[in-house]
Amino acid sequence: ARTVMIAFDIDGWVPTHFMRQVAHHRWELVRHFPALQAIQFKFIVDGQWVTSPDYTVVHDHHFENNTIVPALMRWEGDVDASDVFVWMDIDHWKRPHRMRRCQKGWVLMTTFPKPGSYQFKFYVNGEWRISNKYEAIQCGPYVNNIVHCR
Repeated sequence: ARTVMIAFDIDGWVPTHFMRQVAHHRWELVRHFPALQAIQFKFIVDGQWVTSPDYTVVHDHHFENNTIVPALMRWEGDVDASDVFVWMDIDHWKRPHRMRRCQKGWVLMTTFPKPGSYQFKFYVNGEWRISNKYEAIQCGPYVNNIVHCR
């Protein structure tokens, strides 16, 4: 590719962001978003609008395929924990998502396919935990964390 741009739905699909080539077949753009959001985007490679198989693809209300910006979830307690997982209602609490250790705790890249509220809970060294970094909600006898994606 000679040029790669990226367009976001939150910018009205105007392709104003040029990506920088950092290696052969590898381009990057650093952009910070204000909050957890279900943000859709497309790449524009040499003038052609495309999605990427490296990201979750969704269909918008115009039946177009778009990709979703991954969101970063954090567990900042127990930096020395041996295992940290997060369980989410987005997949009906069916499977744990293993978090990756980083300098300030644990992280997980995930996607929220559409705007809405999503509940989750951390599983740290065999114990269910919630984080004070996220809003908490009572759900029957349980307390979970919750995020609201716009």
